Amino acid sequence: MNGVALCTQSGVFVLRASVLLVTRQNFEVSPLSIPLTTSTCYSPIKPARKMTSPQAYAATGDTSFNFPAEILRMVLQICICSETPEPMDDHDDASQPLGTRFHLVRRVTSESPEYALMLVCKSFNAFATKHFYKTISIHCKRQLIALSECLLQSPNLAHNVATYTRKFDFHQRFFHRLHPGQTSWCSHNNIHDRDMSWLKTLVHVVRSFPKLTHLIVDAVDFSGRHDIGGACTKLCPDLEVLHWGLSGGCFRSDFKRMKVLRLASRASVSPQTPTAGFPSLHTIEAGKSDFLVPFRADPLPSLSTVHIRNERFKDVHFITEGVNVFLPAHGEKIKTLTIIGVVGEQYGRHVVPFLLGYPNLEKLVMDVIDLVRLLRFDNLVLPQVNMMGLTNYAPTALPTGNNFQATLIANLRAHFPALVVLRWLGDVDRGTGMQGSSDPLDRDTHQINTAGIRIESRDGEKLELHWLLVR
Repeated sequence: MNGVALCTQSGVFVLRASVLLVTRQNFEVSPLSIPLTTSTCYSPIKPARKMTSPQAYAATGDTSFNFPAEILRMVLQICICSETPEPMDDHDDASQPLGTRFHLVRRVTSESPEYALMLVCKSFNAFATKHFYKTISIHCKRQLIALSECLLQSPNLAHNVATYTRKFDFHQRFFHRLHPGQTSWCSHNNIHDRDMSWLKTLVHVVRSFPKLTHLIVDAVDFSGRHDIGGACTKLCPDLEVLHWGLSGGCFRSDFKRMKVLRLASRASVSPQTPTAGFPSLHTIEAGKSDFLVPFRADPLPSLSTVHIRNERFKDVHFITEGVNVFLPAHGEKIKTLTIIGVVGEQYGRHVVPFLLGYPNLEKLVMDVIDLVRLLRFDNLVLPQVNMMGLTNYAPTALPTGNNFQATLIANLRAHFPALVVLRWLGDVDRGTGMQGSSDPLDRDTHQINTAGIRIESRDGEKLELHWLLVR
């Protein structure tokens, strides 16, 4: 074999010119992200030994060698997939449930390639360390406390996270026990579960990551008396993506570089005196009806995308008076809008003036049930919309007698005259209708029936109208 084999306990790494081949079984990521002891991945890593030249390897069999830094980085990058885009990085597409994009999907652990590479040699360690500490995920208070203690006890760990950590994901999951005679977790018998001392620990941990670009906080706060967001403003000046799932309190302050803000359904944003605003914020996504209200007086020069998701499709008054106050200040900036589950049977009429408040809207995404309920309003005409996305998540069936497919194109042309692309985000059945027809008349009829509107899948594949499966 031409090349140098680097043998470690984790596997065999073979270097050939500019290709690194990794052979190892079970190299997947472990579900546990943060070890609960200080003796695993947070212990200082000692380099294997001093690097030698390829000539020394030929004479002595030494497995370490000098390698150009540029090529080494390129080669090792093949082994490390930490640069793979996360679902949360696609700010333009909110058709999937918010839960699939709220947390980090890939978690780096002691089972990850980054950890194995740190143990090979000094050069590998220097490269892999920054990737190993780049993301940290915490799933409970116990892990949060353990990490806080490690940061206090290990200067090396504190230095590494302060230097390399860019994404921090804290997801506290509550599993409440019901005592005999207790029917609700709100009972006073659950005082222990309502201990909010972890909030101070969370602030201490976040303080250790001064270079954070992504912060995810998803937890329950019964007290509502905290200012973690305000602390994060001071501690994370480079923050670009904020996922806020903490009930109570506020984060409202000047995040100069924040670009994406996502609010979980339980999250609350308290109104404050208008600040200098968020000059870089271009995307806001939330699952509450009043989430836009606190931003009505803030300058948002970069805002272009708003996503509103009613995940459970409850018939609630999503478009409140406060939301309509938001439109005069920022409505003209919005180019992309998602309103999945927002058009209720009872309150759907309030959505029409809301949509008409976006004169420059180009892309509109909604659910099938939302579209059907909007089509009954003749005054809804959005001549600037050229792309529409349709999901099919609603548990509610379409009204009896509604022939959705037969009337879809005509309805779209009437309400969205400039529509060019209909992106179908539901299920399809390619085995129905005219599949495989070679008759030119069939193709011409289809072109006439779609009125020049291209129907495509999420991936851009062209679809036939009769392939769409509508529940």
